[in-house]
Amino acid sequence: MLDKRYRKASQIDGIVDLEKIRSGSKSSLERDPSLSLGLTYLTEDLRGMLRNLSARFGTATEASAPGLILAEGVKGQGKSHALLVAYHLFASQSS
Repeated sequence: MLDKRYRKASQIDGIVDLEKIRSGSKSSLERDPSLSLGLTYLTEDLRGMLRNLSARFGTATEASAPGLILAEGVKGQGKSHALLVAYHLFASQSS
């Protein structure tokens, strides 16, 4: 079931600005993990990236895990959004 969260699209800034992680307001999409992750649809590409990150940085060392992950593509494909998801997952790890 889909829940309507906002009345207008203008209530959400449609552009992810990774600089706002450091300098944005606490209520910005980039700094609020519950907001950014709550608006995220886990596509197959995003799942694949998260699997690779998990293999690379997880507790079990895997020789086949890539040492470098390059986020490239044309404008609007969701690179910054994917990096934001990965950031929040790493930053929210329990110790």
